[in-house]
Amino acid sequence: MQILITVGFCVFGILTGLTIGFLLFRKKDSNIATFGELLPIDDEREEHRAPSFSLLLNQLLSIYRTMMNAEGVVYLRKCGDGLEAIAASPGTDFSSSPISLTDGLYGIVVSEEKEVIAEVVQPQALKHLKNITDPYSILYYPVLRRGEVLGIIAAHRNSSLPFSEKDALSIKRAARFLDEMEIFSARERKLEYLRMRWEKTEYGIKEMLREKDPTDMAGAIVRTLADILPLKQAFVVIQSSLYNYGSLVTHGFPPPDLDTLEPDTWVYWLFTHPEDFVFLSREVVNDTKMAILFSKEKFNDDNIVLLQKLKSGNNTLGVAGMIGSIKEPFSEEDKAAAQLFLKEASALLELALLNISLQELAVKDALTTLYNKRYFVERFRQEFLRSQRTTEPVSLMMIDIDHFKNINDTYGHPAGDAVLKEIALRLKTHVREMDILSRYGGEEFTVILPSCKLQDAFDIGERIRKEVASKPVTVNRIAIPVTVSIGISSYPETSSSERQLLQSADDALLHQAKKGGRNRVALAKKK
Repeated sequence: MQILITVGFCVFGILTGLTIGFLLFRKKDSNIATFGELLPIDDEREEHRAPSFSLLLNQLLSIYRTMMNAEGVVYLRKCGDGLEAIAASPGTDFSSSPISLTDGLYGIVVSEEKEVIAEVVQPQALKHLKNITDPYSILYYPVLRRGEVLGIIAAHRNSSLPFSEKDALSIKRAARFLDEMEIFSARERKLEYLRMRWEKTEYGIKEMLREKDPTDMAGAIVRTLADILPLKQAFVVIQSSLYNYGSLVTHGFPPPDLDTLEPDTWVYWLFTHPEDFVFLSREVVNDTKMAILFSKEKFNDDNIVLLQKLKSGNNTLGVAGMIGSIKEPFSEEDKAAAQLFLKEASALLELALLNISLQELAVKDALTTLYNKRYFVERFRQEFLRSQRTTEPVSLMMIDIDHFKNINDTYGHPAGDAVLKEIALRLKTHVREMDILSRYGGEEFTVILPSCKLQDAFDIGERIRKEVASKPVTVNRIAIPVTVSIGISSYPETSSSERQLLQSADDALLHQAKKGGRNRVALAKKK
């Protein structure tokens, strides 16, 4: 027997040593890193995994069955208010039906936290075993951690061979080993969870890095959130006045038609309050009568919602919404993972918004926010070449504010700037969405009108002229009358080349509209 005990300890020691050695090797060789490091994963590297807890447990129980000359050894794990047999030595037929914590000999082990040895126990009392008809001798020993019973190791053998205190000493060692194995297995599962979670978040970050458009990046965010958390739906709202950008991306439901955030919604509330996140349940939503994202949405009674600000530094860029079910609640670890991912994602999102903002600054006029002359020249060439290629017409409108020098001289340059900004706003309201409106320089503006014939361009010009002349521009309570003169040319009706198209529009403005008395629209002469 002493030889069997020694061999048993050696075998178990080797198994445990190999497993711990595996983890140390894996930790040394692991690619697990912080979310910001983004270390590559070698997908072709041979995948090693530690032996599962159930395999080690079965081997342990088999060793102790041999050591104690038992017919079988079963491990019953405490689950809620009962005990459930979860593993046994090979060949032992056990029942997985729950057993009450107060039932018979099991209850004595749990309540008194000590072993129970009985020479003869009838089959009906051995509820963890199946298909038995004869009585058995039993040895039950509690698995303890910090004074709490985690489970019971239950050994049985022929009633003619009762267990001894020496057997109890051996199974005590098994209980200690089993507890250490459970701790070890829990840590292994935690490491595995962390590895999988890191891989998911790393993939989400890589997806974002492939995109340049903030809306496309928001799509990568919602897909990653749905991978990290057990979600029914998700959404990302980007709403940044700093970068003048707004968009909405949804996952699991069609996006609502929203021009701006709706008051009396939780997304709006989070935008306007200092909290970084809010967790919502049916009771909170019903009590406040506030919707999550939009007023007409339906909030199911079993929904749970986590709303998290997308922040970079002190800048709030938007809100991420994660909608799950109380039937599968978010674990604290999953919520922490989602929030850490969103923190990293917010930094990337701000970089994309900043890049777009810088690009727009390079092509926008600072005063009027219209496109500048540099952008006009680039787009004018593109639209002319497109018109040549498709045989679609393109028209060009040159607009000049009449007597603008007199406005500056009479009312001052700040008033002149106010007039320029107001005229730019009026122009925006009367050009088509496809038209390219630019400040050409000083008090002069241009409009490129793709797929627009000369007469149609004239009609648009007339609407603009009438709108500008219809009411003065008020600056510091002073009403300043303003009119504009407009020259229009069109390809191929009045011009045959890019240069001629620009020149003929300018000639129509200067030599016809201006010299003809101003406050009028002039068309270039047809070739």
